[in-house]
Amino acid sequence: MKDVICEETARLCLQVYRDRLRAVVLTGSLARNEGTFVKDGEGCLLLGDAELLLVFGEGVALPSGSDLTVIRQKIEERIRRRGVRAEVTLSAAWPRYLRRLQPSIFAYELRACGQIVAGDPEVLALIPQFTRAD
Repeated sequence: MKDVICEETARLCLQVYRDRLRAVVLTGSLARNEGTFVKDGEGCLLLGDAELLLVFGEGVALPSGSDLTVIRQKIEERIRRRGVRAEVTLSAAWPRYLRRLQPSIFAYELRACGQIVAGDPEVLALIPQFTRAD
């Protein structure tokens, strides 16, 4: 189920944003392999949401919130056709966002557990290293 979400997100985002997009990163519970799926008569339902960060090239115009909403709805429709129902959360950022992350649970987990779904396999290395204690 996780693979379906990642595949459809990567496929659509690369199709729409092409060379403007540096990477698609899965974060949150699915990236930590803690997502819970429940089977029912319609397929599988993700309890919680699928959180993805779209990292664009530095200085490239980021998509608006309404553009991300349209993409999110299309992803949810595509995965639904493949038997998976999930709420998808998309955020857009530049690489400098990653470089400027301050120590926090989110930043630590993103660097330690984030999964590159498409694009630059080294993008998470932009996040400063810090320990859990930080």
